[in-house]
Amino acid sequence: MLMAMASCQYRNTPLDQIEQIASLVDREVLLGLDQTPPNVLINLPHLELETMAMAMEMPADAVEAAETTRQHDHELQIQHQHQHHFESSTSSTNTSSSCRPLATTTTTAVDYSTIKHHLAEAELQQQQSLVHLTTATSILQAAQSQHDMAKSVYDESVAKVESLQLQYRQQIMEEQLQQPCQWNVMYRKLIEWKESHGGDTTVPCDTKCSSSEIIKLNRWVVNQRTSYKYFMNGDTKHIKDYRVDALNKIGFVWSVPDHLWESNVEELRQYHAEFGHFNVTQKENRKLAQFVSRLRTAMSHKRQGLIQQELTDDRIQRLDSINFIWETKGRSTSNETVKFDVMYNHLVSFKEIYGHTKVNKLEKEWKKGLSVPPKKVYRRLPLFLSFLRKEQLLFAAGHPCSLDEEKIRLLTELGVEWRKPLSEPRKSTGGEDREPYIIDPNTKTEGEQFESYNIRRWGSSGWTHGLKRSGRKVGANFNNWKTWPNTLKAHQLIAYVTANPNKPAGGHDSSSNRPTTSECNAAIFEAMYENGENVSLTDTLVKIGTEKLGITPEEVQDLRSHLETNSGAKDVLKEIQSGRRRYNIQGVPYFIVSAVEGGESVGRPYGFSGAQDSSTFVEIFEELAGTLG
Repeated sequence: MLMAMASCQYRNTPLDQIEQIASLVDREVLLGLDQTPPNVLINLPHLELETMAMAMEMPADAVEAAETTRQHDHELQIQHQHQHHFESSTSSTNTSSSCRPLATTTTTAVDYSTIKHHLAEAELQQQQSLVHLTTATSILQAAQSQHDMAKSVYDESVAKVESLQLQYRQQIMEEQLQQPCQWNVMYRKLIEWKESHGGDTTVPCDTKCSSSEIIKLNRWVVNQRTSYKYFMNGDTKHIKDYRVDALNKIGFVWSVPDHLWESNVEELRQYHAEFGHFNVTQKENRKLAQFVSRLRTAMSHKRQGLIQQELTDDRIQRLDSINFIWETKGRSTSNETVKFDVMYNHLVSFKEIYGHTKVNKLEKEWKKGLSVPPKKVYRRLPLFLSFLRKEQLLFAAGHPCSLDEEKIRLLTELGVEWRKPLSEPRKSTGGEDREPYIIDPNTKTEGEQFESYNIRRWGSSGWTHGLKRSGRKVGANFNNWKTWPNTLKAHQLIAYVTANPNKPAGGHDSSSNRPTTSECNAAIFEAMYENGENVSLTDTLVKIGTEKLGITPEEVQDLRSHLETNSGAKDVLKEIQSGRRRYNIQGVPYFIVSAVEGGESVGRPYGFSGAQDSSTFVEIFEELAGTLG
């Protein structure tokens, strides 16, 4: 029945294909095939679909649609299976838990498997790469070892060849010099000249020379230099190789100008080693002074783009090797360019011999010839110390100079007396001493705009940013610092407020204490750094006095007159100079520490500048404690 119906409906289909189709689909599907949509074929594999399509002469687009639908339904079937498995697993462990969405569960499983697969591949690739890297490293090390060995053998062979060549050239030279010829005769005369003239091979001969032998030798030497110029250009017919070797052996001077230039450089090097500078005076050495002057002039012209054949790059490098100073900046006297470390070592040596650094004590004796210093350089020490004292004043005033705190410390520890030794005991003023100090006395009387001042003096105001940051850490607001003040009047205010402790002051009766120097400083600093006020001005200082330091209305007029007339300025400046002389105060912060017993300072006070490590204070305190017994 089935076969008959199939044969009747599909007369153009081979019988064996119809039988194959009949075995794959059930009766209802086959009987209604011509009216059934393509999705009824979803249970048939793809190959069977193609066979059925051929048997039933189905259009190609219908077959493609059926295949797409079959794959989609197959994926849905897999998802239902996963969902059923997930729900069964979840209900067995926790029936109250809710299942994740089906798509999320399926995606997670697929992603995990994929990642695990890629991870395994990556680990395998890493292991393989490590093997390759290890192999390549071994090959590279072996190659490097072979290269080093080959390089060593090559260097040895080159050295051996050069040595044999030198031996061969020397042997040829010795044999040729034994031959009877005029050149060899003159060569031996040059050797005799060198031995009798301190190693000279130039054989100088001016128009006053009357010796025919010297004139003849001089002309021969000049001819050798001329022949050598041809030789260096590849023309060897004027002078032979062995003769060049023979002349080099005795130090022959091929270029007199180069020889004289190098001699001057060597003399200049020795001068610098002895005196520590290059400013040779005409009185000391006229020839060398002129040489230095020519060098600096030549460099000046070279920098201007002018051709200076005398000053080649090689010569510049040669002079740089001895640290030659090409130009003198600022002050031009020789003692201002003294090299510190050289002269400092001479001063140390002087102290080891004489036990002190008071070189001026012996200077008069040296000048009178009553005593002779062990070293000639000691005669320059008075000039050196005079130079240092001038530089110290510049340093104290904040001007550019060659000294810094470290150099001043070294000299002070060596025993150099700047003004007066720190040996006078200090009187205590209620446990606090005041030593005024003005950082920059050249600041305008009314002060200067903060940024402009820093740029003018230091080149930038960058250091202030660090000050602002550090202030924030302790609750200080330095952002309002607007003016770099002239603090002369501020020091007068401090002196006015802290003077006469037994006299009642503004807001203080005779039984109370007046503000201390530290309290005055704090009030002034707050006004300047945090409130942005100009403490150079009288009105500002009067305001500080009345609001912070207890100046009464009755005292205001007296204080204002005191500040406006600068009646206390002279005393302040005198104290500043006294501090410089007594304690070598060159900058702030500066610490003066002494032991106090019975209200009086005992023994020698210690003065040192800069922010010191706590260990420095501990050492000083321990030594001061020893003075109290």
